[in-house]
Amino acid sequence: CWARLESYSRAQQELGISVSAISNAMSQLEGQLGFTLCQRGRGGFSLTEKGQQFLQQAIRVLSELNELERQSALLKGEHSGTLCISTLDSIETETALSLPVVLRSFSDKFPHV
Repeated sequence: CWARLESYSRAQQELGISVSAISNAMSQLEGQLGFTLCQRGRGGFSLTEKGQQFLQQAIRVLSELNELERQSALLKGEHSGTLCISTLDSIETETALSLPVVLRSFSDKFPHV
């Protein structure tokens, strides 16, 4: 989150935790890894080269983990994952389609999505 937003304060808003908690967690992670992930200070925020490499690997690993969970659910006969929807503002006035009703029906049919 902090890497995508390039700011601890923006990450604080999205995650709902304090900047000091984020900073402490980052310091602990860097301590465990043995290298610096990002440069932070008055000059701004930026990932180090090692931080960029670590982030890319973490994204790949998390993606694989999500796929493993999805495949495991399919083997059990369940559908899982994340549904992303984009709509136009005019959907609110569309009388033939009630988005809340459709989403509720979808959720009833696919509770793990």
